Amino acid sequence: MAGPTPLKILINEVKTLSLAHDQVRSFRYGLFLDVITESAIDYTLVHLYVRQAPKSNDSKTFILELAVMDRVDEGNKNLVDVESNTLQIWQDIYDAIQYSPRWQDVGVIDTNVIAQKFLHKGKDRVTGWGADIPLEIYGGAGYCESPFFGYDFNDTSTPSTTENEINFKGLFIGTDEEFPEITIDADNAGTYTSISDDGGSGSIELNINSGGYGAFVNPTTLSVGDTFQVRRTTFTADGFFKLTGTF
Repeated sequence: MAGPTPLKILINEVKTLSLAHDQVRSFRYGLFLDVITESAIDYTLVHLYVRQAPKSNDSKTFILELAVMDRVDEGNKNLVDVESNTLQIWQDIYDAIQYSPRWQDVGVIDTNVIAQKFLHKGKDRVTGWGADIPLEIYGGAGYCESPFFGYDFNDTSTPSTTENEINFKGLFIGTDEEFPEITIDADNAGTYTSISDDGGSGSIELNINSGGYGAFVNPTTLSVGDTFQVRRTTFTADGFFKLTGTF
């Protein structure tokens, strides 16, 4: 059976990078206007859409539509904070793609990109920053074998991959005990084989399809339409959990 296409691997690589950022809580791939009409989005959100992928003999240049957004409160009470935070997150992700050794081994951004601010009303009123990023992928760089475990900015190795890794990361903010219920979509469906956390959240328990909370079971298969919640036993500060598996 043929392996995943470079486009699918690129999408998952951007997703992995985005969810590794400690201020990002969700990632969506698709048309922008479709994404912002979704209900129950967990902000801050990174949006990606690949609009163009022309091919030459030695490389492929993907045009990445990359945006970072957050909800704006009624009366614009948090507008300045949201604009500032989303711009910084967008710049962090852009800098990682442009300068980190891992991405340098994949391809290059061959032009200066300037983020543009936007304000849109869908299910939520959101603002943030976005831009089209032309990313030239090296034809012979072993890109299809890039690893997707955690996120190591200095990793330029090309290990053998027989499966495609997925990660789901959730953030506990402040004294939150539970992470909001998640409905599994095509980007998150798969078989999860391990769970990790920040080390200060006590025990992490999962409630899958309202079946009651319990310890993580290896393996745990989550299909499109399944729901799950996550809670921790120590909730005195920010924390996170991350599920790792394969699709």
